[in-house]
Amino acid sequence: MKVFLAEDGWQGETVAETVEPDLILCDIDMPVKDGFETCKSIRNNEKLKDVPIVVLTGQKSRESFTKAIASGADDYILKPF
Repeated sequence: MKVFLAEDGWQGETVAETVEPDLILCDIDMPVKDGFETCKSIRNNEKLKDVPIVVLTGQKSRESFTKAIASGADDYILKPF
């Protein structure tokens, strides 16, 4: 198993498109492009649209959960876990 890291949502999407991962772990609070925008972009990318996305976040609100799922996340895990 290989793990690839990115410092923000924009870089994460670029790395994902390059390596075509089996799974994407995504935070919500990121610089440049937040996790909601990143999930939407990934779902609109033909190469990545079927890759599972798990959001790992400290945001405990129902609104964040609902927005993440609506943005294309497959699951939502709260930190710390």
